[in-house]
Amino acid sequence: MQKYDDPWKLKVFDFTDLIISSREEFTGRRWLIEEMQQALEHNDKRGVLLTGNPGSGKSAFLSHLLCSKISSPVVHSRILAHHFCMHFDKKTQDGVSFVRNLANMIATTISEYRQRVLADSFVRRVLYRDCFQDPEWCFEYAILRPLKEIRPQPRDSWFILVDALDECFNEKADIVNILKTKARRLPKWLKLIVSSRNESTIVAGLKGLQRMELRSDSKENFKDIDIYLTRKVLSLKESVVERLKTSLPIRDNDAPTQIIVSNLAKRGEGNFQYVKVVLDVWLTSGGNIDWETFPKTLENTYQLYFERKYPTPESFRPLREIFEVLVAAYTPLSIREMCSMFRVDNPTVDLEYDIMPKLSQVSLFLWYGLEGDRVRIHHASLAEWLTSDANKGKVFYVKKQNGHNRLAKYYLKEAEKSILNPNEAFRLASHVV
Repeated sequence: MQKYDDPWKLKVFDFTDLIISSREEFTGRRWLIEEMQQALEHNDKRGVLLTGNPGSGKSAFLSHLLCSKISSPVVHSRILAHHFCMHFDKKTQDGVSFVRNLANMIATTISEYRQRVLADSFVRRVLYRDCFQDPEWCFEYAILRPLKEIRPQPRDSWFILVDALDECFNEKADIVNILKTKARRLPKWLKLIVSSRNESTIVAGLKGLQRMELRSDSKENFKDIDIYLTRKVLSLKESVVERLKTSLPIRDNDAPTQIIVSNLAKRGEGNFQYVKVVLDVWLTSGGNIDWETFPKTLENTYQLYFERKYPTPESFRPLREIFEVLVAAYTPLSIREMCSMFRVDNPTVDLEYDIMPKLSQVSLFLWYGLEGDRVRIHHASLAEWLTSDANKGKVFYVKKQNGHNRLAKYYLKEAEKSILNPNEAFRLASHVV
């Protein structure tokens, strides 16, 4: 993945941790790369819109394009800038930060753009001061127009990659609106590669892009899942495979790996995230699963896992406050930060005795940063299930507002000690609102 400098001190995001975790155990997708190359090279659309269900592997695919030199010779080396919308990080949904970060990345690669902006006091003022007033206007004058004025215009196609656009579809929808209004006005050599859930508003607003659907029921997708599962099953210890054989059941003269993979793939119905969760749930259950009655959706799989892990309301209650904070947080939280947060109401809370054991109990569904010190919920589908209206009044319902209240109280307490930096002030305002 290309390293971007910070020529104008406007850099906002470092997506490295997210990208690495998204493409972990990436498998297959050669067919999808070839389809995308065809769509980008052989039509007059302004780029591609990759849609798919939650957990279908859209983020993993775009992260692979961004990181792997062998992914696509057409796309990888010509990604001019990238942005990842994240449900847990409100800053990534902000139009001003989006525009500034793209400008920084573009300036790293295209020196003519960088020089043009540096020579134009009006554009610099737009980026530094006026962008807050209107991010769409800022995109027009700080990115679009300077790129169109470059001479000579690039002959090869370049790409801006935006992942999970649906996760930026908030109240203001700044980034969605920028792409809707500006995509058709990009210079001909610059195209978009966008991914999103199949949201009708987004699909309708980006008609200028060639739509590609990552279909769960396609034979190519099932083949990729078979390859992934075969690798996973072959890496399991013999004792674990024996438990799988017993639960399916598999006779000694059968081909165990093929049957195990076939059952898991069939159960997953073409959804990568679901297949991964099913396999993890099975391994943590000790093999005690009735495959005939096993849940067929991610939400019901979460329900089964939580019922097995926390059989009584009392066993889940100590973990609810952890989940409340995690579903409300807009950025990954450090473990020590979480401990300090709970100490606001209870000074006796201990990092090693109270916080870390609770995180360990739910580690199956958590993502840890590269240094292991920052944590968030791994997939948006779990946060959506925990906070869903369908879960209200039930054992595993998590009230997001309680998390917002706890986070706001913590940041207010920090503000009493010292002046908050801009990021801390932004987080405080987000949770108070």
